[in-house]
Amino acid sequence: MEITLNPKNITGLSEKEASAILKEQGYNELPSQKKQSLFSILLNVLKEHQTFCSKHLYFIFCSINSYGDLIPS
Repeated sequence: MEITLNPKNITGLSEKEASAILKEQGYNELPSQKKQSLFSILLNVLKEHQTFCSKHLYFIFCSINSYGDLIPS
């Protein structure tokens, strides 16, 4: 069964309904995000799992003097 819509028969909200919804729910916008400092962004990057593992593997390779494995081929 196919349903077709006729644009001439479609009506939107009345002014009263729109005002009531706006008053109840507020404007359709995302909440603002507070600004992050450069230090905060850097700290979040360093806490990520992949960065954490890479940093520790770097120190392990350096401690066993295996520098060749650090440089991608």
